[in-house]
Order: sequence, then structure tokens, then C-alpha cells
Amino acid sequence: MKELWFRRRNFLVRPSFQIKYAVYIVSFLFIYTFLLGFLIFYPLQQALQGSSSLEERVLISREVLILHKRLWPWFFAVILLVGVHSILTTHRIAGPLFRVETTLRRIIQGDFSQRIKLRRHDEFLEFEELINQLAERLEASTRESQIAQAGIKEEIKEFCALVLKDPLAGQELKSRASILASALNRI
Repeated sequence: MKELWFRRRNFLVRPSFQIKYAVYIVSFLFIYTFLLGFLIFYPLQQALQGSSSLEERVLISREVLILHKRLWPWFFAVILLVGVHSILTTHRIAGPLFRVETTLRRIIQGDFSQRIKLRRHDEFLEFEELINQLAERLEASTRESQIAQAGIKEEIKEFCALVLKDPLAGQELKSRASILASALNRI
């Protein structure tokens, strides 16, 4: 089967973050574009108002119209491209944050076998190793605790069995051994 050169992706991993960031950047570009437009067209407007001959006014008017035709479509195309670029850029931030969050939630729920794998160009690559080390240590500690708990449980069972069978053991010792034995059955 021929391998596809693209992968299906959801570029809006955290829509609230990504769209807010894109709107912020596009808004900034709109302000920048209109400020730049003002700086380009204001001197021409002043020259148009200050000119006395009709011929000079026609030339300036044509220049203004040509600038409008050439500049505004490009300004808006650049704004659109920057908006798309900001979504793609925030995908490199929001994607890893999403993976970190889901991995940490699984670890919190007790699944210490979870490991995180980030893409080569993602942000926060340094957290990948830290989270994986944390999960490994938690997994090892839990395994050690379970082994120790099983050993203690077995020792207590043997102790209780010995005390309950011993005819020389006192009644209070036997009753406490019975309580321990029933508590172990609940664990």
C-alpha cells in the first residue's frame, strides 16, 4: 500500500487558546496595516489638496488609485497568511500541552505506565524527559510498595496463624490476631 505523504491532523487542539492568539495577532496586523496605509496615503492626500492645477490633481489621483489597487489586496493576503501561520504555530504549543495534560491525568489516575512522546519540532521538548522520568519513578515506587505490602501481608498472616494455633497465647493476643487477620482479608 502506498504511504500517504500527509497525516490527518486537527490543527485546533486548544481552540480557545489558538483562536485567541490568532485574533490577537491579526488585530495587531490590522492596526499596523491601517497605520502604514495612513502613512502612505496621507502625504498623497495632502499633496492632492495642496495642488492647484487640474493636471497635477489627476496624476496624484491616479497614483492613489493604483496604490489602493496594489497595496490593500496584498495587505489583506498577508494578514490572512499570518492568521493561518499563527494557528499552525500555536499547534506546536497547544499539541504538546494537550499531550502533557492527558498523560498527567492518566498518571494521577494511577496508570504509571504512561509515557509521553512529543514531535521533533514541538515546543516543550524538555518536559518530555522530565514527565517520563516522573512516571518511571512513580511506577517503580508503586511496584516496590506493592511488593513490600505483599510481604508484610504474608508475614502478618503467618503470625496470626501461629498465635491462633498456640494454646499458650493469651486471650487478648488471640483476639488482636483475629482482628488483624480479618483486616488483612479486606485489603
